[in-house]
Amino acid sequence: MTRVMVWNIDKFDIHKINQLSLSANPAFGLSEWEVSTGIFGYIIDNLSLTLPDGSRIFPDIFVVIEVSTEFNANNLTPGLLDTGLGGEGCLYLLEGLREASGNPNWMLVPPLQTGAFDSVAVFYDSSNLVFTGPRVWPGAQGPAADPNQVPAPATAAYPGMFAGVLPNRQVPAGLPNAGTQEDICAANTVFHMKVGAPYAGHEMDFDSQRTPYQVTFGEIDGSGAVVRMLNFFIVHSPANTNDAIQFMRTMAGTEEISSAPAINEVKAVLGDFNLNLTDYDQTRDPAVLVQTGAYEPLTDLGYDMALTSPTPVPFGSLNPATFNGYTGYLATHLKPVRRATYRYAGTIADYYPCFGITGSSQSSVKNYSLDNILARYGTAANGPMAEISIMNGTVPQPYDVVPAPPYNPPKGFYTWPMQMAAPEYQAPPPQITNTNRNGNDAPLPALDVFRQWNNYGRIFTTSDHMALIATI
Repeated sequence: MTRVMVWNIDKFDIHKINQLSLSANPAFGLSEWEVSTGIFGYIIDNLSLTLPDGSRIFPDIFVVIEVSTEFNANNLTPGLLDTGLGGEGCLYLLEGLREASGNPNWMLVPPLQTGAFDSVAVFYDSSNLVFTGPRVWPGAQGPAADPNQVPAPATAAYPGMFAGVLPNRQVPAGLPNAGTQEDICAANTVFHMKVGAPYAGHEMDFDSQRTPYQVTFGEIDGSGAVVRMLNFFIVHSPANTNDAIQFMRTMAGTEEISSAPAINEVKAVLGDFNLNLTDYDQTRDPAVLVQTGAYEPLTDLGYDMALTSPTPVPFGSLNPATFNGYTGYLATHLKPVRRATYRYAGTIADYYPCFGITGSSQSSVKNYSLDNILARYGTAANGPMAEISIMNGTVPQPYDVVPAPPYNPPKGFYTWPMQMAAPEYQAPPPQITNTNRNGNDAPLPALDVFRQWNNYGRIFTTSDHMALIATI
């Protein structure tokens, strides 16, 4: 099995986690250096997972979405190496991950550009995983090359700062790029029309959208024998909902994603889909939450979703005035600091586990669950997904502090360190009502305390997304 964590860390680069400037950050009364070190600590702390038996582990693969690139209007080619501040941030995080885990076998797939501003970072534990591409590195800035092209492409080491981030070992037989050295393998950003479609085999044009990001691994046992093949497609869909829906259809039309997995292969599409998991159907009586149909292009291919809401949920059994009861267990997206509340407001009660923090700057109800993992298993690949958990720093983990609402929402599996410093947040109530709301005589501190750096401030400043993890 392989534990995979995916996290959209907003505008990730070296300044995000190691800003040497001592200039003041007026939002929190700290220096820029103090803010960046706090963010770095928050990321590292949450990479440590505690199992139900109390033992501490790290994921096997850690994916960071929204790694910044150096924008160059004259060269927007996907597949180029990210040698800017984003790449520097990846190297710094790699060293932090090795130190925190005590495991020098953590490696980094050199991040490649997926669009004008973004790349993707994939960290993996080389103790039990071999990176296999599926592309190879031609040298310099790239882009990554197809190893099957005729004539075969020349290959070379990654330049400069990325030297040594991959192991110098041979890819085992039976895997993509078998016999090739692991340290010249590369991720893929080029996709083709699926077999049977018009223009089958032609390269697909994602226009101005970020391309998917494909990485392949071999899962190996203690003797180095291959157990399974892992084929991951990491996505950061367009922010516009209609564009995100079309992007989902486009991905389902690629040969790489749509083709059936091999017998011992797992295919997974994971990341920030920018599609809310549920819709609000007011045509029914009572009105219900239903799962969005936007994922169907992939689920129709045989992909199963980590986060699901398959049963229509009547609001009458919860509270028709809020989405923060049942949907809080599915939430992966956070409101900005000035919009987050964790309080009773008017006649609306904020519910555990997400109270008034989930949503976005544009909407309080439509953008709370944007991240997911979808997996499709070959006949001998040992599915399905398990141990699915959302990392939420505002309440203790997993979500078992209060009795769950009806319809079996996901409680999570792991324990994470509590990230809210104020002791009043350590034991959250089932809901915040008029009798326990924020105020001078209430058990919860005022909003300005909630929004401080050592409480919600650091959580949101790190990212407006929560990490998602599953055992695949």
